[in-house]
Amino acid sequence: MKKKKTIFGAVVLIALALTVSGCSLSGLQGQTSTDTAAGTTIAESPAPSVPTDSNDYAGTVTFSSSGAETGGLASAEGSTAVIQSAGTYLITGSSDSGQIIVDTDKDSSVTLVLSDLDLTSADGPAVWAKSGQLTIVLVGSNSLTDSATYTLEEGSDEPDACIYSKDDLAVIGSGSLEVTANYRIGIESKDDLTIESGTVTVISADDAIRGHDSVTIQNGTFDLDAGADAIKSNNDSDTDKGTVTILGGNIAVNCSDDGIDAVNDITITGGVLTISSSDDAVHTDTSVSVSGGSFSIVSGDDAVHAEYELTVTGGEFDITAHEALEACIITIDDGSFTINASDDAINATSSWGSAVPCIEINGGEFDITVAQGDTDALDSNGNLYINGGTLNISASSPFDYDGEGKLNGGTVYVNGTQVTQLTSQMMGGFGGFGGMSGPAEGEPPESQQSTIPGQGGFPGGRH
Repeated sequence: MKKKKTIFGAVVLIALALTVSGCSLSGLQGQTSTDTAAGTTIAESPAPSVPTDSNDYAGTVTFSSSGAETGGLASAEGSTAVIQSAGTYLITGSSDSGQIIVDTDKDSSVTLVLSDLDLTSADGPAVWAKSGQLTIVLVGSNSLTDSATYTLEEGSDEPDACIYSKDDLAVIGSGSLEVTANYRIGIESKDDLTIESGTVTVISADDAIRGHDSVTIQNGTFDLDAGADAIKSNNDSDTDKGTVTILGGNIAVNCSDDGIDAVNDITITGGVLTISSSDDAVHTDTSVSVSGGSFSIVSGDDAVHAEYELTVTGGEFDITAHEALEACIITIDDGSFTINASDDAINATSSWGSAVPCIEINGGEFDITVAQGDTDALDSNGNLYINGGTLNISASSPFDYDGEGKLNGGTVYVNGTQVTQLTSQMMGGFGGFGGMSGPAEGEPPESQQSTIPGQGGFPGGRH
């Protein structure tokens, strides 16, 4: 992944100058915040000082009903402010027909300090960075709105976002930003998009936040209402790009497609994520790694879906979905899981190259409930290994595997009865199949143990 030295360098300069056995693979307050779910400490960036004297900026823009008044290196063409030189610019005021255009050298750094800005574009993006490394600093309450239709050059489909940057884009600050994207996307970078802090609200006709090469969220508070994906990275031409990384923050998502979507890796180490999605809550064409964070997910399809590999080493999950966790290879070392699934809860699907589908559970706490019918709590098209952890399963068919299945360790209860062996067959369920009763209230009785629960209920395998 390419380095972000240029854009992060701009942020630093503001602060100084302005004072993851079995499955094998083939805020800006100058403080620290603790993500209790992840058990990790996230260092926030120091709050950049903002000068009170407009003369300390490279330029200023003040919007009003009469147009854009500029000073310093900023210029205006009617209600459009144009910035063509590197530097830090103060943007304030209000306009229902304004726009900011940044057009510098590709490697030049431009910082826009939005201070109580209320800006609506009459045609196109509210902020359009045609060229240049862009940093947006949030001060006070800010609102940006684009038009429902864009006038584009013939043969072009860009720009397509209320905040659109052709190059790297960073958002930082202790203020707030409300983005209303009537045309398509809310906030978009065609390179790397990083949000370090701030309170960000996006209502978008299409994706809410998109970084073509990558999206990184370090901290902040987010309320995302998207007509398509909420957070997305879509570069499919480079395996090091098309990634999403979430290190912290409080993220609320309501979307008509995927909550978090990436072509390549998704990495989540912390944060509080509340996701309501019509499709997958978290989806990638390759791998997902979760080491911390708190997840509350209601999904019309899968809660977490990786085409290749899903690795969980920590985190708290409260999931209501069609299927909860799905990948070719699923490895869970730790974490707390409450799962209600209308189909399979944890599902290792078809092979990825030479990789054999596998579920391996080494630790964690699981409370799994699946609907009756052709459903399984743990379903592997290959192997299934439980080496540790505590699993409390309520299901007609708790285990289904096509290859090898072993219970090597941990504590496993099925419908209130402790089991010491896995069976790949339909087993005692909610209606007392095979003479078993339904799930008991509270902790399962330790005295109840069975080697093969539901024996005689449904003979033979179930695949």
